Order: sequence, then C-alpha cells, then structure tokens
Amino acid sequence: MRCTQATLESFCIYGVCPLYGVGVLSELRKHFTCTPVDGMHGLKDVMTWQGSYYLFTNDHAMALIDGVLTDTSHRKISNRIKVFAIKVNR
Repeated sequence: MRCTQATLESFCIYGVCPLYGVGVLSELRKHFTCTPVDGMHGLKDVMTWQGSYYLFTNDHAMALIDGVLTDTSHRKISNRIKVFAIKVNR
C-alpha cells in the first residue's frame, strides 16, 4: 500500500491513492480544516503530540493520531527523521 493511501485511510478517507503528498493535503482539506505547524520536527518528538496530524518529508507521508503513527516504511522512530506537520482538525 502506498504511504499516501495509508495516510488517508487513517483519517477514514477511502478509495483515494494520490501519487504525491500534495494530493493527500488536497484530499484532507475536502473533509477537514488543516493548519500548518511551524518548522521541522523530529519524528520521535512528535510521537508525544495529541490530536490528528498529517506528517510528511520530501518523499514520504504519515499520519499521527493521538500518538499512534501510521507509517508504511517501518523505519526506526528517531529524531534523525525530520518531518513537517499539518494539524488536521477533525
């Protein structure tokens, strides 16, 4: 499963599989209010955040919902991975 599809399914949006993260954000905005979070953040640090977030790097998409990460890459969670975050108000 593509990371973009898994991310959207975390937000209960099915049947959509964008090729790029821009498509994920466009789809999320059809259903929710989205607010950018300033700066880049270490992935391990954001794991403590509560609420719903669309997380992304230049080549990967993830969802964080109340501290639970949906990530198809199976990489080790560390602060070496820097992500941008969009708060998804559900």
